[in-house]
This record gives sequence, C-alpha cells and structure tokens, in this order.
Amino acid sequence: AQQYAITYNDNSKTGGTIPNTTLKVHGTNATIASNSCNRTGYTANGWNTKTDGTGTAYANGATYATNANLALYLAWTPNTDTAYKVEHYVMNISGTYPATATKTTTGKGTTATSLTLANLKDASLEVAGGIAYAHATVGGSTVTTTTILADGSLVVKLYYARAQHTLTTVYGNGDANGTGTYYYEKEITLPTKTYAGYTFAGTYTLSPTTTGASISGNTFTMGTADVTVTYNWVANTITITLDNQNANSAGSAEVFYKYNTNTYYSN
Repeated sequence: AQQYAITYNDNSKTGGTIPNTTLKVHGTNATIASNSCNRTGYTANGWNTKTDGTGTAYANGATYATNANLALYLAWTPNTDTAYKVEHYVMNISGTYPATATKTTTGKGTTATSLTLANLKDASLEVAGGIAYAHATVGGSTVTTTTILADGSLVVKLYYARAQHTLTTVYGNGDANGTGTYYYEKEITLPTKTYAGYTFAGTYTLSPTTTGASISGNTFTMGTADVTVTYNWVANTITITLDNQNANSAGSAEVFYKYNTNTYYSN
C-alpha cells in the first residue's frame, strides 16, 4: 500500500529532540507525534504547517487521515511573563547623568512584543517643573520602542532631565542685580554684600514663594520656577552728641536718627 510521510522540522528550538518521520499508510489514520522540544521565552504548542504559525495547526497526538505527505514545524506560544530590566537615571544637579542607576525595576511582558518606552517611566521620580522623563536608550541607542527579548536580557535605560530656572538676586544696595540659570535643587551660595548706612538683616525675601525654592543661612536651593531673592537691610542708627557749651538750661545730651530717614529721637 502507498505510504505518506509526516515529517517534523525544527523551528528555532533551543532544546529537545525532533521526532522521527511518521509513515502513514494509504486509507489509514496516523498519529501526530508530540512536540516535546523547548525554546527560550516560548511554550511548545504542537505543530504547524508554516514556520510563522499561520498555517494549519496540529496538536500533539492528533489524528491525521489525509492521504498526502505532511510537513510540520515546531509551533510556539510566546510566554507572557518574560522579564526585562528597566534602569532609571535622574540627572544630577550638575546637568550630567549618574553612572549608576537611580532606581532599577523589573517588568514582565510577552516575548517578541513591542514596548513603548515612555510608558515605563516612574512617575515617583518626576517633579512638576523640576524633573521630567526625557528619553530612553537600548544598547546605547536612543529609541522610543523596543522588543521584549526571549532570553530576558533586555535592559531599558530611562533618563529624567532636571529643569533649569533663573535666579534673580536683588541686592538693594545699588549694585546691579545678579542673575543666573540653575538646575532644580541646585544649591548656590549667595554673595556677601555691604550697603553704606545699613546692616544686612540676615534674611532674604523670596518671590514668588510657591516654587519650592528655599534659603538656609546664605545657601539658596533652586525650586521649580524662576525666582527672585531680595536682600533685606536695616538702617543703621546714628548718634549725635550735643555739647551745651555750659549753658544753664538742661537738655538732651544725645540725639539719634535712622540713616537716610527723617526719624529723630532722644533720651
């Protein structure tokens, strides 16, 4: 009687053995051998008449009744829990990125499917007006999408940039205002200033007050928007000692006034 060959073919397996050819006798049924092979990132799923899985599928142990030769290929179902690593890098206050990730997380997805990298950002690392997701790289190249690798070796690097804002410093002593642009959370030492007739009050005024900027001592820390720092001054008290030239009438021996004001007072 005529015989027909059912051949089993490799299709990217990473382990296991391909079954030997099954011979089908004309007019009888044959049993499809089992796919017991394995492939990293995939689960064995019987056989298919096309390598891309779009042909006719045959399950392990299925009955084949057609009187014709049959070529089968290992069929695979992509795993839905293939791991990948995401490294998050937050820009330093110097404007450079650290060599070591600020935070590392692990994701899982379906093997060989596409990832939109912006969707992987960590919102907890962002600060409105201060830090925002900027771009991603895979293998050293800047990309917006990538594919989940079957062996779990995919590493995605996400970068978060710091915003820059302008600091205007109003000295209030006749000097020209200071100005500079700095990254969010950058610390700046405010310069020491003098003002004839005045003493620095040791305090500053921030405007606006809603940017998150702060001052401790003479150290300013940049917030999330442009800001103005104004030095506060206190007018010095000047003492005038009066000589009554041996006059018989009693009077105040000293008069005081605030510098650059019309405010006078005496003991």
